[in-house]
Amino acid sequence: MHDERPDPGFCDPGFCVHDERLDPGFFIRNLEIIGEASHNVDKHFPQFVKDHNDVPFIYAYEMRNSLAHGYFKVDLPIVWQTIQNDLPALASSVQGLIDKLNRQD
Repeated sequence: MHDERPDPGFCDPGFCVHDERLDPGFFIRNLEIIGEASHNVDKHFPQFVKDHNDVPFIYAYEMRNSLAHGYFKVDLPIVWQTIQNDLPALASSVQGLIDKLNRQD
């Protein structure tokens, strides 16, 4: 993270600060929601989180805190990297957990 505002010219295919159709605020808000939901799972079902440590509940919440409280320190290239590299793995982990729980029913 850095202390200045995000570069308004930052653009990666699919994620541009200057393209209102791809507003980073949309992506950031959804990452915050994922993080808050992860925190609620940990808060209400801590043993579940311990039993499923392959799902990064804690890291998702830490990312949420960085985004929610970073204000002008949010590093958009890191957000985009997270979306491209970490979010698919998180989705896969959560889907695997859902499938596992469904098989137990």
